Amino acid sequence: MPTHWKPFDPLVAIVVAANILWSGGHLVWHSAVGLLDYSDPKAGRKIRDKLDAICSELAIQYHGVRFRTTGYRLIIEVHLLFPHLTSVSEAHRLATILEERLPAELAMPAEVITHLESLEDHADVHREQHYTGKPE
Repeated sequence: MPTHWKPFDPLVAIVVAANILWSGGHLVWHSAVGLLDYSDPKAGRKIRDKLDAICSELAIQYHGVRFRTTGYRLIIEVHLLFPHLTSVSEAHRLATILEERLPAELAMPAEVITHLESLEDHADVHREQHYTGKPE
């Protein structure tokens, strides 16, 4: 015993054990996150900001945003609301523009899934309240 202090070995052992537990916990956490889907609130805010800008530019409304991170990419679902007189081909064209621009503007791999809905009769078609994607 070079230090002549009896508690030295147990204290060093406790510090080493705590370091092993801390490092191991981080490894397990990062492994689990890679396997499980999760929803990051910061990413959600960024998605909404970009959706606001793109939809404003395209003169369309949206709701029902859902997103999750799965592995290395985002999966984003959004409901787009179009005026009743908008043709299906025009609505599809605008939805495709949004589907292509959103991942580019987020600067991260993303799959965007859109659902086209009529603006005027939306409340009649969906009599029961459904997920809007907006905090209550």
